[in-house]
Amino acid sequence: MKSNRLLIAGSVIAAAALFAGAGWFAYVYTESSDTAPASVSQPAPLSPPKTDAQSSTPHSENLHVIKLFQPSAQGVVFMEIGVQREQLAVRLAESIMTEFLKQLTAGTDTPKLLGVYRDRNNILYVDISNALRTAAAGDARREHDILKSLALSLTANISAVKDVRLLIDGKESSTLAGHISIAGSLRSLVQDTSTEAGRIK
Repeated sequence: MKSNRLLIAGSVIAAAALFAGAGWFAYVYTESSDTAPASVSQPAPLSPPKTDAQSSTPHSENLHVIKLFQPSAQGVVFMEIGVQREQLAVRLAESIMTEFLKQLTAGTDTPKLLGVYRDRNNILYVDISNALRTAAAGDARREHDILKSLALSLTANISAVKDVRLLIDGKESSTLAGHISIAGSLRSLVQDTSTEAGRIK
């Protein structure tokens, strides 16, 4: 009789232990299934696509559109290009002259810009290497159009400029290629209407 009671009590205890263990396992499994293992990285949420305003680059804000004049078979022509925006007139003049010389002698020996200076009367002195003489070699029309294009490229884009003077290798010269005087002001060339400026299409 006593052994039967012990057997029944043992069975009850075993059943209770089994039920409790199952409940604990269910709890642990449910808890762990809601949380990703530490070793598994979760994908980052997708960012919304950028709008046109967000994707636009700030570089365009730093550009200054200028008229760059050049000699051609049709006379003096110009194109509109962007150069780095500058607060100082001298710095802008340097950018303009650098582009002017690149376009003038594309594919050949490009004259070097040696410096740009401005005096108290707002006269710009442009110092260019001697290679500019080679670029201007030929007839008087070629020389004239180069000098006019140079002066126009500066005066048309920098309102403060009153006049332009040209130096070759840091020195004043009487002429560039033997036909047109550069001993003084180039302003008269800007006002000269013997060759009309046209836009490059």
